[in-house]
Amino acid sequence: MEQHCEPTSLGLETKRNDYEHLGAPRLDKHMARSVCDDLEAWTCNSLCVLNEKIIRSSGDNSPLQQLIREGAELAEQCHAVLTNVSRLDQKTGLGVVGNLGMFVSSCVRHGIAVSDPRLSSTLEVLSALAAVHQHPPRESLYTYVLYNEPNLEGRFKSFTQTEDEQQFIRLTKIAVGASNSARDAVARVDLSNPQEAEALLRAAKLAMTQYKTTLVHFLRPSGLEAALVSPDVFYDHFRQFPSLEIGGIKYGPPSAAYAGSIMELDLRLGLTDPFQRQHTQARLAYFLAPERQLLEQALQTPPLLSNLLGDSMEDPYPKAVRQQLIERNLLGVAAEFINVCDEFAAASSVHGGLIR
Repeated sequence: MEQHCEPTSLGLETKRNDYEHLGAPRLDKHMARSVCDDLEAWTCNSLCVLNEKIIRSSGDNSPLQQLIREGAELAEQCHAVLTNVSRLDQKTGLGVVGNLGMFVSSCVRHGIAVSDPRLSSTLEVLSALAAVHQHPPRESLYTYVLYNEPNLEGRFKSFTQTEDEQQFIRLTKIAVGASNSARDAVARVDLSNPQEAEALLRAAKLAMTQYKTTLVHFLRPSGLEAALVSPDVFYDHFRQFPSLEIGGIKYGPPSAAYAGSIMELDLRLGLTDPFQRQHTQARLAYFLAPERQLLEQALQTPPLLSNLLGDSMEDPYPKAVRQQLIERNLLGVAAEFINVCDEFAAASSVHGGLIR
């Protein structure tokens, strides 16, 4: 089934004097639009077809060679036209990164090394755009899920034509949206206003319930909700988007596990240990600037747990802790805090069960 993705609306900026004083050629916006549209159409309509042909092929190497040839030719066109990559607006630049990233991941899944000379131009464009937009030089949770909009037929750009992958993208969008809502609520909690703090934490718990419920759909529950998506789709997903080492750095596949809101919730609630904080620091390169800034802020902000307990943080006597919460009018807030943590733990358990 051919997906027939609509061409993206590209916001290509061409300011005449930006680069002329450096002797760099001007970016021809019409040619750039054509190249980017061609790449988008190929990724939407041909990549998934070729991948499935390769998966089903038995000793026939022609689909793989066609994939490499067509993808590399488009990458060469991008390399030739997108000389001044910093002139591309973020939406356009990330679109190219996502499409070329899916091409590279496809090649690697089918046994082609990242170091293969046929991928050299692709990696150069990816690295240049990644540096400009501060994004990993491959497809990501942003390009594969969050910014992946359905076409007129309601289908998303995908690696295969399977309905499982379409559902994977739909459900991951919902899950990440729910975790973002929980994160936003927790970030707004101000203990100087206990009533509002309780309301925000209740909202965060409801959002985490939605997150957990969405993840449960991947488990193929019984009854009317059965068969929403194959229980093996997580494993298929990680196989089709393998980890890539580019420029000496290993980049994992697009996954809700790399959602900034999940990591930020851990930090803001106070559910991390030094190892987890180091893990978050190491993952900062996976996030776009706005989300990375939120994580950096959360790393520097005292968590809600320590703000709630205050001086009783190290007190071994629960009665003394309870008394201090009562005196500060925060007993209700503490109860809602525990509810959020319980729901977060339940959701994390479901997610952990899926990816093991």
